[in-house]
Amino acid sequence: MRADAAAGKRTLIVRLGPQKARWGYALLTAVAYVWLMVAILAGALPVVCTVALLPAALSFKAGQQLLQHAQEPARLTPAIQATIAAANVNGLLLALALGLARWF
Repeated sequence: MRADAAAGKRTLIVRLGPQKARWGYALLTAVAYVWLMVAILAGALPVVCTVALLPAALSFKAGQQLLQHAQEPARLTPAIQATIAAANVNGLLLALALGLARWF
């Protein structure tokens, strides 16, 4: 946040501050996983894609850490690592599921 503000960037964290902006992560994560579930239930994605919901646990753990330590950037490393891992694992699992769905 400080680096963005010093560079003149008007990111959401700068505009809202850490106390308000920390809820953005939780909202975006929840919307992404709910959208994935809705797409599967609606038949837009094959059922095998439910495997891509597994990283939700990492995302929600990261969200909890962010909510607790939003004002302490030095303590956010585990949340950042969990977010990166969840995004990568989700993408890989979704790609694998879509690839396998063609065979079944």
